[in-house]
Amino acid sequence: MTILVIQALKTLRKTNVTSKTVQMMQSRLDEGDKIAMLKETAQSTDWVYDIIRQIAGEVQEK
Repeated sequence: MTILVIQALKTLRKTNVTSKTVQMMQSRLDEGDKIAMLKETAQSTDWVYDIIRQIAGEVQEK
């Protein structure tokens, strides 16, 4: 799932990722996906990781 989300973000590019995009991804991903994405993207590009953190919202890394 992480690879798909990263690819989608990179395809959209930073300037085209809106709050609506983040909200849509938040609603479609479960807590497990969000936790995994936080762990798997920690070394990713800064802007991608920042958006992943927004998508994860209040989910805490375990």
